[in-house]
Amino acid sequence: MTRGWVIEDKGPDALREELPALVAVEPPLRLAARAYTALRAAITARELGAGRKLSVPALARQLNVSRTPVAEALARLEQEGLVVTVPNRGPFVAFLGADDVREIYEVREVLEGLVARLAALRADGREGARLRGLLGAQDRALHSGSVDAIMRVDMEFHRRLRVVAGNRRLAKVLQTLQDQVRTVFATSITIPGRREGALAEHREILASIERRDPDAAERAARTHISQVRAAVLARLASTTRVPAKGGGRVTRRRGAGGGPGPATAPVPTGAAKRRKRRTAGSRGRAGDLLS
Repeated sequence: MTRGWVIEDKGPDALREELPALVAVEPPLRLAARAYTALRAAITARELGAGRKLSVPALARQLNVSRTPVAEALARLEQEGLVVTVPNRGPFVAFLGADDVREIYEVREVLEGLVARLAALRADGREGARLRGLLGAQDRALHSGSVDAIMRVDMEFHRRLRVVAGNRRLAKVLQTLQDQVRTVFATSITIPGRREGALAEHREILASIERRDPDAAERAARTHISQVRAAVLARLASTTRVPAKGGGRVTRRRGAGGGPGPATAPVPTGAAKRRKRRTAGSRGRAGDLLS
């Protein structure tokens, strides 16, 4: 008599319990988001400089992903004005000239005025106290001479105003505009008079908000951005970058010379970013724009 095998049926639940621990496969959309975040940070920090050729295969190897997420990330960055595609040459980091910067600040002046107007209409006592606390922190940072601290508080003040204004679409548009400018100009904090000027202008904005005077708040915010625009354009006029015909290369006039470097710069690793922070010193972090 032939002896057969007896197989015990434990059911599907038991089978799942006996499987080894497996790492979940990351969805493609999440990989594209990771690639977008890394590339956006490198571009706005000017670690991938204006006019730099962006090689999809090289970036994919650097980010340890396939080419598809990188291509999707670059398409998204192109929609935000941070990347341009040159026919028959491929994607490059967008180059902004003085006229582009002027246009951005003209739009931003109007939108930041709207933010301040909405904040004056919607702010309560608690938000006013929070904004006052930020200006106190900005004053202390100013006296300490810490460039990083001043920039962090400055950006938080504007971020908080947008939260108080309560319009997410408005905040998103403004963030895109700021990111575009950050590809060209790191910070206006080193421009003579801007540290003190920014604090005084912020105080005027807050005073108008606390008086619940939307017209005055809007005027103060627009004056503030107008002052920043004038300072940034004056600084850019002394060191003008112009793209060569055909795109991709950048030359400088009246400034420190030098080309754009290799065709594709590596996306900074954690160690590289730490070295950059240690050497930044009084120059501040690249990509942080005092507004």
